[in-house]
Amino acid sequence: MLNFLTCSSMSPAGRIVRAALRNISETEKIRQFPLTPLIAGYKEFEEILKNNDLLVVDGCENCCSARFLDSKNINPRVKTFIDKYPRVTDANIKKVESCIKKAIIELKS
Repeated sequence: MLNFLTCSSMSPAGRIVRAALRNISETEKIRQFPLTPLIAGYKEFEEILKNNDLLVVDGCENCCSARFLDSKNINPRVKTFIDKYPRVTDANIKKVESCIKKAIIELKS
């Protein structure tokens, strides 16, 4: 199973990442973790993240997922950054899906 931690914002980038992961879930078994329990300091959630190989997908230059993991000394196996997209379109979803698939290959190797 692939474990993802993503920023859960409602920005176009956040929505594109979620759409891309939905598409990927048709062929890969995935589990997507939200960022909010980590921000809230939920210790049991931190332990869940520490005990799983994570692939982090950040959708803007703030890199919230990676920053909060770093603050808790949780080291993901793979981090990927998605370019900012102004609109949710099928073409942008496909670009992000391709980027995430490359990160999956890195995680599996």
